[in-house]
Amino acid sequence: MSNSKNTVCFFSFGYSHPFYERLIQNQEFNDLLESPNFIFIAPNRTHQSFFDKNKFETFYLSDSITKLKNKFTKSNNLSIGTQKKSIINLPAWKQESIYFQMNQFIHSTLSSKKVTHLILSQPIEGLAGILLAENARKLNIKRFVPHSCRFLNHSFFSENQYEEITFYKKEASTKSKLKANQIIEDIRISKKVQKYPYKSLIKQPLIIRVFAYVKRIILFEKIDIPRLKVSLENNLSFLYKFKYFIKRLRSKKYFDIKSMDQLPDKFIFFPLQYTPESSINIPNPFFVDQKRLIDLVRFNMPDDYLLLLKENPSMFGRREPNFYKQTSRKSGVRLVNSNLNTFDLMSKADLVVSVSGTACLEAFIIRKPSIVFGKTFFDPFINLFDVDFNNLKQTIDKYLNRKIDDKEIEEAVALILENSAKFKCGAVDTDAQLISDKNVNAFVDGMKNQIINYRI
Repeated sequence: MSNSKNTVCFFSFGYSHPFYERLIQNQEFNDLLESPNFIFIAPNRTHQSFFDKNKFETFYLSDSITKLKNKFTKSNNLSIGTQKKSIINLPAWKQESIYFQMNQFIHSTLSSKKVTHLILSQPIEGLAGILLAENARKLNIKRFVPHSCRFLNHSFFSENQYEEITFYKKEASTKSKLKANQIIEDIRISKKVQKYPYKSLIKQPLIIRVFAYVKRIILFEKIDIPRLKVSLENNLSFLYKFKYFIKRLRSKKYFDIKSMDQLPDKFIFFPLQYTPESSINIPNPFFVDQKRLIDLVRFNMPDDYLLLLKENPSMFGRREPNFYKQTSRKSGVRLVNSNLNTFDLMSKADLVVSVSGTACLEAFIIRKPSIVFGKTFFDPFINLFDVDFNNLKQTIDKYLNRKIDDKEIEEAVALILENSAKFKCGAVDTDAQLISDKNVNAFVDGMKNQIINYRI
């Protein structure tokens, strides 16, 4: 145990622990925080062997919610609504009780351990992360929550679950402007965004993980049916692929527009987002059901317009055919074949809308007005006018008439690059490059800039 005045709490979600291990070994990180003490908070005991092997002091949230008795407790319904799986499928009183007990457990742990810094390896994806950030705020603990600028290949830190980038530098450097222009040119020419090359981190064999799961259930936890279903889907994907194939066959008949020649003269484009997904659940859980946004737009768009929907390719087959059936019966709405190029559709559209998808940033880059209805790192630039839900018809009219010039686009992209860092964040189990020396060093540099610029 270090004698440092600083204590770092890591939130070990998923396979983030190899990243934290590299961070703990990083000399610049230790120098930055004056050789701090370390504790871990983990959702459950999935990776307990790692913590035990390294003798890390670890607190498991699953231990705090094994006995649920209260039929009503004070809770934050908005926070609960951000949950993607598991908790959200339980009866309401159990969701509220889990919130209450988890909140108490987190507050007492952070307080009793005198934590000074809370660090996450990837964006917050649900209730546990939100409660950590909120309790850390109340206890005046410094928070470092990373967020990806996605296809811009930069990241930044916020103090909570939201993608709110602070523009401490009001002017972009020449270097950032040159890089911004290159990104803009590449997107306009290629009509696609660059894919980050992934290199998977090898996991333990399936049989070993099954044994560990059964042991964990017997000794510590209850069976979590929703999470078990997700685990089966991830590990037995060949069974699910046939199921998705059948769903795609059943859904095809509901797609009206199969070629670019069939596009209407005037339309608003809504590229549907993957769901459940933290980029929707976290910034605006009201729109987890994307049919709400469909209705908002179609009820308020001009009478001579159509709303065109394109399914996310990764969701086609996963989403129930009944969704497409119901959507195809909404007046003013048409479904577009998912094989059509998104950039070609955006170039023909008069407006692009989304909950929080980067399609709206891509539309902005190709000079198309767009609206995001959730919080993102880029909404300060594309949401030029306030989105007034009490007068959305007028708001949509304003955006349909909006003009975007190249200087505005360059300044926006350059400022995002100037106020972010070159590290990448995400799920370590799908990208081993996240724990490379280069990326860990860049993560520490980003923390250093955050401390200097915000004096935290």
